[in-house]
This record gives sequence, C-alpha cells and structure tokens, in this order.
Amino acid sequence: MKNNRLAGAAVFLLTGSALLAGCSNDSKSYDYAIPDNLCGIQVDSALSKSLLPPGSEYSMEANDSMEGRLLCSVNIDSKRTAHFSIYMLETLSAPPGPAFSDWGELLETVDIEGEALLWERGAGVSFRCLADDESLYAYPKISIDFFDTPIDDDDERKDAIEAFARSYVEGVKEYQRCDYA
Repeated sequence: MKNNRLAGAAVFLLTGSALLAGCSNDSKSYDYAIPDNLCGIQVDSALSKSLLPPGSEYSMEANDSMEGRLLCSVNIDSKRTAHFSIYMLETLSAPPGPAFSDWGELLETVDIEGEALLWERGAGVSFRCLADDESLYAYPKISIDFFDTPIDDDDERKDAIEAFARSYVEGVKEYQRCDYA
C-alpha cells in the first residue's frame, strides 16, 4: 500500500511538473526571420536574435537623406526596438578629437577598434577608416541603441551588446570598404 502511494505521488509530481513546464513556457516566439543585415550592414544573426525581442513582424525604417549619415530604426510588431546611426565624417588629413567624449562619465570603455563606449542599452564606436588616398582617412561614428531586448540582466545584456557591436563594426568596415589603420 505504501509503495502504491509513493508510486502515485511520483506520477502526480511528474505530471504536475510537466503541466507547470507547459504553462511556464513563454508563448512568445520569433515568427519573423532573424535578420543578418541590419540597416544595410551585415551582422551575425545569432547576435541579432539575442537582442531583438520575439514577435510576429520585423520592419526597418532607414533615413539616409543627410549626406554621409544613415539613421535607421528596427521595429518588431510596429514597436521601435533598436536604433542605429552611422555617420561617416569626411576624409581628413588628421584625426578628429575623441568621438564620444561629450557622452558623459557613466559610460564604460570597451576594447573594440578605435574608440568604443558601452552603456546599459547600447554602444558607440568610432574608428579610422583608410580612404582611397593613403594620406586621408574617414572616421565612421556608429551609435547603437536597443530599447527592448529579451535580456533582463544588465551585465548579460551589456555583454551581448558588446559582441553585437564588434560584429556591426566589422559589417560597417566591409560596407564602407575600410581597412582599419
């Protein structure tokens, strides 16, 4: 009799656990294709997925009406979830001053080519890009902001943003046909 009760209790616990697991399963899914191109820049789609929320519909709104500047928003289910700004400073014979020095002291410096800063929901990167004439350089200034991510932990999200920023910088270099110098 005792064995039957234990067996019954074990079956009850297993069944209850299965039901709870089924109930706790987040019904949100990625019904849209995870992009490997954000705002014209190639990126690792696994890195994109880690920062873009689940949803049904993905869309982008790009505005490159200002010469040398691309502004782009990523929307999931019509909600703005990320914003990208890429600004190519004109070719110069000498490097400009620090690109992000006016962004405040609460930002974390990260080791990405050039000057790079990381914040809770984004990153900024500026680097020297070898132009056609070896004595002239262009300086892409990239700003990346994520407004809605599936990562709640601040440190984990910052790590994901840093990894994404590295990939995005490589994509910008390819897009602009840069050689980091």
